Amino acid sequence: MQTSAIRHRVVDFLERHPPFQAMEENDLLALVERGRVKFHESEEFVYWQKSAPGPNIFVIQQGTVSLIEETGGQEKLCDVRGEGDILGIERFLGASQHLYSARTNSDVILYALPAQDFEPLLRKYPAAASYVEAHASVSADFHAAGPRELPSQVRVYDVAWARAAVTGAPTDTVQQAARRMSEAGARAIAVLDDQHRVLGMLTTDALLRGFGAGCFHPATILDKAMDPPCCVAPQSAVSQAILAMAAARTEFAAMTSDGTPTGRFEGIVSSADLAGVFGSSPFESMPRIATADGTSALHHHHGKARAFLLEHATTASSISWMASWATEFDKHILHRLLELSSGGGPGLCWCFTGASGRGEKLTSELPGLTLIVADPARREEAATLYGDIVRQLVECGYRRFDPPPDDPTYGCATLAEWTERFQGWIQNPILNGVYEARPYFDMTPVHGDTTLYHQLSASARNEIEADRSFVKILAHDCLNSLPPIAFLQDYVVDDSGAQRASFQLQRSALWPLVDVARVLGMAAGQALGGSTTQRFATATRRLPQHERIFREASETLQVVLYQQTRSGIRTGSSGAELPPSLLSRHDRQVLKSGFRSIVRLLEFMESGQWMEAL
Repeated sequence: MQTSAIRHRVVDFLERHPPFQAMEENDLLALVERGRVKFHESEEFVYWQKSAPGPNIFVIQQGTVSLIEETGGQEKLCDVRGEGDILGIERFLGASQHLYSARTNSDVILYALPAQDFEPLLRKYPAAASYVEAHASVSADFHAAGPRELPSQVRVYDVAWARAAVTGAPTDTVQQAARRMSEAGARAIAVLDDQHRVLGMLTTDALLRGFGAGCFHPATILDKAMDPPCCVAPQSAVSQAILAMAAARTEFAAMTSDGTPTGRFEGIVSSADLAGVFGSSPFESMPRIATADGTSALHHHHGKARAFLLEHATTASSISWMASWATEFDKHILHRLLELSSGGGPGLCWCFTGASGRGEKLTSELPGLTLIVADPARREEAATLYGDIVRQLVECGYRRFDPPPDDPTYGCATLAEWTERFQGWIQNPILNGVYEARPYFDMTPVHGDTTLYHQLSASARNEIEADRSFVKILAHDCLNSLPPIAFLQDYVVDDSGAQRASFQLQRSALWPLVDVARVLGMAAGQALGGSTTQRFATATRRLPQHERIFREASETLQVVLYQQTRSGIRTGSSGAELPPSLLSRHDRQVLKSGFRSIVRLLEFMESGQWMEAL
């Protein structure tokens, strides 16, 4: 590229595409100095599988190129690359030869750039290296640079050491505690024993509630007034502290040396301390749920929660703690509705199913909800309550994206009825439509008499262990959904080369991961419940020689949930479908690597070698 005008024109093109977007203009001008333009007609080979890489990498300026794997005389389409994509990049990922043949689909113009000039730029620009690495394996760790550190990167001690904590002894009175808190301008006091271990916490809100309800008087000792402590370790990530405080329904936690009540007390961390990490407080709505007077107030808090999730869904690796937080939030909403409806009495067990049961729902989709009833005589009463709670969840801002069931109270049944249903699904899965019943195998108790759930789970486990053919049938069903292979412009390309305008994220990427993990969990003895990540972790422990397959599947799950969350909350949908136009070039490359990990997972399931080992 001899003339300055041509060099600048090429640089202008490269600057629109990763990984070159991350590079400075002077470096790009030097890179294209020894480059050249190549032209290929349709159906020509740029290079062949297993051939040694030449001196150049190729950037597609115009046209499309198919990457083809040739095995046993058969061709398999593995990828389609278009404008701005790189050919020959595998040399930077440890490959000594081309993994695929590159064949043009049309007239193609390529920019041939010296590989030896490109490689040093990967060391200079981490974002460029990250993009290249995404061609080899899926990773949930990438995130664009931003003004704030991620909550998983900040430690509790970074935000909570400045203020001296107010403490008291269990024999101190609430009047003494209130005076100390007032003098220090504090909203919480830690109750310690003589070995400096935390016994409990008392907040100003709890004090006001206690006096208002007549439970406290000035001479009440703290031992009788304090709440159990929520404890976190100073070295814990802020994201861990958020989850601990959400589960305990508190805005304050005691920092102890080991994160337990038996550790040495080291201070108090509050929601206000953590808010600075986010720029907004995740506790703005969570604590207020407990005092909400109806669905209108809960609707407001629900909207705040989804906005918080969208704002902080900045990286796929954040999805793990955010999903846990979102699940805890949904539980709080359900608990408050049951309190307002007096629906949390004995003999009832409320459970989440599907994505909610797995702890993987972050959008405003209506939680999968079931009710197990102990006493058949209460069946009709419970069904009415169940219908009311589902209706109220919709009033709180949750949305039903799938058609409503023919029987709106099907999710409410007695223990005997649920046991019979699971027996039917397991003993005759095809006749009884187990494919549609899969979400019920994700059932997890969230409120009420959990012994009912454990009885149901034990019964289902015994049925599965008695006839392992059920697991084989579900494993076969996992193979029905295959991911696409590539994105081309604003289209999705499947393995036949067909192009589609919408990425069926849920059907072609999420469901294969979830379904395989569910089968692995059942094969390992867990009939009901468990997250997809937990199920893959169990499989890893049982089959350590296949650790990479399960690890990459877990990484892919985070990437897919990340995209579903951002799309679903932004568009007010379930995120089941995703327009490719919403995906950055880096997102597309990470997803493509994820698609390959899903295919490897499905091939592993098809081999059947896991069945006896688990």
